[in-house]
Amino acid sequence: ANYYIFISLFLSFWIQPCYLKDWEMHVQFKVHGSGKKNLHGDGIAIWYTRDRLHPGPVFSNKAQFHGLAVFIDTYSNDETFDRSFPYISAMVNNGSVSYDHGKDGRSSELGGWVRLPTGYYFGASAATGDLSDNHDIISMKLYQLMVEHSPEEENLDWTKIEPSVSLLKSPKDNIDDPTGNFRGTPLTGWKVFLLLLCALLGIVVCAVVGAVVFQKRQERNKRFY
Repeated sequence: ANYYIFISLFLSFWIQPCYLKDWEMHVQFKVHGSGKKNLHGDGIAIWYTRDRLHPGPVFSNKAQFHGLAVFIDTYSNDETFDRSFPYISAMVNNGSVSYDHGKDGRSSELGGWVRLPTGYYFGASAATGDLSDNHDIISMKLYQLMVEHSPEEENLDWTKIEPSVSLLKSPKDNIDDPTGNFRGTPLTGWKVFLLLLCALLGIVVCAVVGAVVFQKRQERNKRFY
């Protein structure tokens, strides 16, 4: 199906429930506007959820949803994290997790295969705050995929399984663990400087130790002449 829908303020649209177990969706969209330079608001979300729109803080939908959401975020709410915008992320929820809009959903991003029930609704929603943009959904095309399933999976009632994901957070976007375990973070200019300084000091120490060892070896060799 092709759509050309302008979504502004707190609007959305939803289509009929999907009963395909394996599918792929292609979405053509456009976010544009004539607002302030490098300031855009706020973005658009593509949904596959158990319920149709329930008004809430996540691109005009509720935060604790059941299903899959793909967020095209055009405004950075968390200035403490180094991330380029626009930014696209995805989230699977079984209703127990809230999307943290203030952190741009960083704590609930997924990075693996998803397992979703059938019978959920596809939709799209958008919201704007003090800033505004045009959010156009030009087309949404759904394709059925042919995937082999085990006999156990074939006998499942796919309308009753819980939404789940194999990996909650993308490894590239992890942050320092407050318990003391270090995880990869983007290198800031200060961190790069410290790494270069440590490397330089290490080279100097190695050079001094090498020179001392070489000098002592030369003195020891002179004694034998």
